[in-house]
Amino acid sequence: MKKTILTGILFLSAAAGFAQTPITREQTNRMVMDTIAARGIQYWMIGIHKGNDPESPQDSLTYFVYEYDESLRATALYLAFSTADGSCRSWTAPTPSDEAISNWDCYSNLPKPKNEALFDFSDWMDNPPTPPRQNVIGGSTPQNYAVIISGGAKPLSNHIHYWNNCSAIYSTLVYVYGYKPENIYAIVSNGPDPEDDAFYRSFDSIPFSPNSTEVIIPGLVWVERPISTPLDLDGDGTNDIHYSASKANISLVFDLLSEKVQEEDHVFIFTTDHGGRTMEGTSNIQLWYDSISSSEFAIEINKLKSKTINIMMAQCYSGGFIPPLATEGRVIATASRHDETSKHFLLKSYDEFVLHWVSAVRGSTPDNVPVNADFNNDGIVSMHEAFLYAKEHDTADETPQYASWPDNLGNYVSLDGLATCPETTLVNATVSSDRTVNGCSVEVSYSTVKSGKKLTINHEISTELGLGFSMEPGSELEIK
Repeated sequence: MKKTILTGILFLSAAAGFAQTPITREQTNRMVMDTIAARGIQYWMIGIHKGNDPESPQDSLTYFVYEYDESLRATALYLAFSTADGSCRSWTAPTPSDEAISNWDCYSNLPKPKNEALFDFSDWMDNPPTPPRQNVIGGSTPQNYAVIISGGAKPLSNHIHYWNNCSAIYSTLVYVYGYKPENIYAIVSNGPDPEDDAFYRSFDSIPFSPNSTEVIIPGLVWVERPISTPLDLDGDGTNDIHYSASKANISLVFDLLSEKVQEEDHVFIFTTDHGGRTMEGTSNIQLWYDSISSSEFAIEINKLKSKTINIMMAQCYSGGFIPPLATEGRVIATASRHDETSKHFLLKSYDEFVLHWVSAVRGSTPDNVPVNADFNNDGIVSMHEAFLYAKEHDTADETPQYASWPDNLGNYVSLDGLATCPETTLVNATVSSDRTVNGCSVEVSYSTVKSGKKLTINHEISTELGLGFSMEPGSELEIK
């Protein structure tokens, strides 16, 4: 997910007393705090540039102010104070780049995140789930497989909430739905490489910068430190990440799955982190110092022969993956349209759509508030129900997308795979009077509809007209 670019205009003029004399940092600090107070801003974060900003006028102090609403979602003001002649001016500009973040001191009055923001699966670990509901087909039990992808792009861009997204998804698959760990392939940032792969950003209760005692802005200090994200995604002491997020490894994993996954098996694919969009409008996923386009990703998924593939994508511009991936037997949910970014809360530990989606399929929020996304009360949270719940509770400036082939497949597919859906067959039949066939999936073969007669098929998921099916002149077929 890419950072949203937020800009604004300063509405504060310089104080008369500073008209012809340089403004000190302490004076500008007071001016900023006075502006915040005058506007009645309740929640804020201030970034103070510690050196010359190449995007700013020479010899100036640059302040960047985030204003937050009650949901702790940010809007931004870009403030510039000249120290050369005492004037005060502003201009429109993007937020500081990740590469320059170390040049900023950041302060905030936002509340500190709480540990309970993370999903707690300890109770699930102590009480493993019962075997998932699975339909035995042809004497074999279908298996559930999953692929989790989070590239992160590079350490400075690899936000910790991407790892949290992956951890929540992985733990839900294992502890709530009983997936076998060996059937889950986690392709994450630099993989098992022990080098730092992310920057952990947090608030510490320090009233001023330790390097500048003249800073008088109160509040919490935004601290960043490089870390190596854990390889253990579910807290059981076993490493779960075995692949770095490269195109070669994605191809390798789907090659492996193409050999293991059978037609009756179910595959769940989850992607998070940054997404991009080319000038031509093609969406892509950022990997580790690399990227993969929607068409390239479709080639990999097309290696699988599973009849049911369930895909959830959280990155920016993820809706652009729907057309290349659209084919029979797939259900896709994305956090945003093809032309918009996806969002996360600064003080939340996940992307917002992911947070609500996981809560729906898990049955509770991170702080264990019960969630009931089973709208039809059949005991199963289908992928359509999970999407509807997440979309309804997603208040961010994003437009979640959903698609299913056939249209109602998502009503029968959950993280358990395809719910029990008996097949109905009509074989070697002669329809010599009007006849109706009902079923979840209907197959008609080596059968004939006689002249003047009508065959009506009511199916829930699909109808297949196989070999040997024929209709005499004047006969009628209706598929509902």
